[in-house]
Amino acid sequence: MNYKTTPLDMDDVVLCGEDTFKVSRLKQLIRFDIETKWNKGTYDQTKQKFDGYVNSLMRNVSIGNSSIYVQEVEYRLSMKCEILKIGGKNWQKGQMEIQVSVVPTGKKPEYTVSLEFYPDEIIDMESPLDDLRKKIKTNL
Repeated sequence: MNYKTTPLDMDDVVLCGEDTFKVSRLKQLIRFDIETKWNKGTYDQTKQKFDGYVNSLMRNVSIGNSSIYVQEVEYRLSMKCEILKIGGKNWQKGQMEIQVSVVPTGKKPEYTVSLEFYPDEIIDMESPLDDLRKKIKTNL
């Protein structure tokens, strides 16, 4: 995998398998899915009763008589996809790295989704100043 990221704008388009999304919509969908799962209830099979919500259960880690409070939970996901940049002419294949951060403190957990795109091939974009540089160079 290439280690140079391509910055994503909220209006860029992502092709994931057969589904196409704007970056802004993809981030919304990922956040919604994680938030929905964090708000699910759990059931204790042995006691045969409701046991609480995932977000409550994940607020601390119990070790003997002590509890360690969780400050942040991070999910890192990765998938092959294609990106069409705003103003771009072609789809760019590569790897999408997704990082979801959940801060379970307080009454309502906070969710943050960030996306990074690592293209398979780096396409050097010409700067608008390149034409000007060429003209200056030929006139010298």
